[in-house]
Amino acid sequence: MRITKGLTAEQDSPSPKDVRRTDAQLVLTVLGGDKRAFVAIVARYQSMVSRVTLAILRDFAASEDASQEAFLHAWQNLRELREPERLKGWISQIARRTALGRY
Repeated sequence: MRITKGLTAEQDSPSPKDVRRTDAQLVLTVLGGDKRAFVAIVARYQSMVSRVTLAILRDFAASEDASQEAFLHAWQNLRELREPERLKGWISQIARRTALGRY
């Protein structure tokens, strides 16, 4: 999954520091301007988002597209997340709505 447009090659994987951060810390880091922290969010929740979209769409290619779209939506709307500690549920709902919109 390549939602990291605009990042350099060395930013394409999460840093060890980001991997250890809580969801809330990652959200605040992204909102503070560190794009690389979003790579850690994607790495953390890519499997979950893929499972959600695949369970709804029952088509692997369509679920990959929906997963990417869900992460793009999350990236573009991260400022709307009022409770950063609830990131997992928020992203899960975005994935669910995205897949249902393609169904």
